[in-house]
Amino acid sequence: MLNITFCSFPDFSGNAKYLYDYMQKKYNKKMNFTWVIKDKKLCSKLQKKGINAVEDESIEMKKAMELTDAFFTTHANLTDYKRQNAKTLYVELWHGVSPKCMGFLIQDLSNDDNNWLNKIIKKIDYFIVPSKFWVPIFAARFNILPKKILPLGFPLFDGIIKAKGKDNLSQILNEDIDKYQKIIYYMPTARSGESRLEKVKVNLDNVFNIKKYQEKILTKYLEENNYLLCIKYHPSEKLNFKRINHSNIKYIEESCLKKYQLDTNAILNASDLLITDYSSLGLHYLMLEKPVIYLGTDLEDFNNTRGILFGNFQFWANHNLAVDIKTLLEKIEFNLNQKENQLLKDQKELLFGVAKDGGCAKICDFFFDDEANLKTNLEYTYILEEELKQKNEQLESELKTIKASKGYKILEKIRKIFH
Repeated sequence: MLNITFCSFPDFSGNAKYLYDYMQKKYNKKMNFTWVIKDKKLCSKLQKKGINAVEDESIEMKKAMELTDAFFTTHANLTDYKRQNAKTLYVELWHGVSPKCMGFLIQDLSNDDNNWLNKIIKKIDYFIVPSKFWVPIFAARFNILPKKILPLGFPLFDGIIKAKGKDNLSQILNEDIDKYQKIIYYMPTARSGESRLEKVKVNLDNVFNIKKYQEKILTKYLEENNYLLCIKYHPSEKLNFKRINHSNIKYIEESCLKKYQLDTNAILNASDLLITDYSSLGLHYLMLEKPVIYLGTDLEDFNNTRGILFGNFQFWANHNLAVDIKTLLEKIEFNLNQKENQLLKDQKELLFGVAKDGGCAKICDFFFDDEANLKTNLEYTYILEEELKQKNEQLESELKTIKASKGYKILEKIRKIFH
């Protein structure tokens, strides 16, 4: 029976969570599943629900790592625990596809990031991406062979498409959201914790990180149209943006999602429109064929530091770009009143092909046979350069010992006599 280990950031979320849900149903009692969790309280909650969760860095976790046959993670979280010289599969599901440059494509890549990237690519066997469009991009991002990048799906799409988003959102906000005419999300990427932060302009004086404006313009617009604006900042965000206390504006906290064992994907389809900047959510949201508005106040700075794929943000934004409150509200109103947007459908097909779900069945069929065993034709990256170096040094030391022995010297004399 195979031992499968999952890990994600945030805990119990994203691609790993939705693949786990599928595998648990498909391989019930045919595989052992383990979750590595950083949050101690969440770990305890999951255990009480019958989920085999172990706290990160605990003794139980390290024991589970030794028994793992296959890892599925979202941030290369467990590469340090991949066993050496054994066929332990490591599949990186990753956490998003976005217009941002990542990996080796980042223009001002720090030494720490460079070292981390060079380390993980020696341990990851396969990356999973949503479609063939992303294969060359991930090959360049991580400097790996295209055959190691499998266009099988993106499990979190199951959450985006199938989740009971409105029920989940009502539960999180503790409010009946049906009373609102429309629901708008604002979910930007993280601006803190990056070595590039000082080069990018950040405006903490308003919720949208755009040019200065009177907040009454926003609140009046929401009131008059009976719209609800839900703001969810990135789980890594450390900056304190200005908050507004208003009945038409609600904040979705990461701690509240954790409380109900939900993630952002489980509430996305509750909204009618998404506002973001360079976050992967803008592209993921295409699965719903609903409009996305991109904020690009610092686009030039961002493109010159972090970088935008292909160097052209309009390619990703479908010209739905705003830099001030006037343009933003105009674009919100225009997009919410469009009955059908062919551009959205075309972009969805370009980026995700004909995907109708998260592709969990395809992923499982690629790695596992009908008896729930790992397939024999898989390629593994399980011998590291450091280990080979150590083995070579050990072999060289043993050879020196042999050559210095009396038995070897006698054999050398005999060999010379016969030659």
